[in-house]
Amino acid sequence: MPDVTDRAVQRADQWLWFARFVKTRALAQRLIVKGKVRVNRSKITKPAHTVSPGDIVSFMAHDHIKVVEVLAIGTRR
Repeated sequence: MPDVTDRAVQRADQWLWFARFVKTRALAQRLIVKGKVRVNRSKITKPAHTVSPGDIVSFMAHDHIKVVEVLAIGTRR
């Protein structure tokens, strides 16, 4: 069980889905596995990689590169 003093974290695929950048978590997982997502300039290849508020996430979406900052962890889509 996580300690309440830990930083709020969420899986990268789940966050992309909650933030409505992709329609399904499966699409988010595919993007990550293909190496098209970076967190704080580091390429990630595992959907379970965690993101937290303050992280910078960049990814390819429809032939455009999107760069966004994680402001909060999603609780509801």
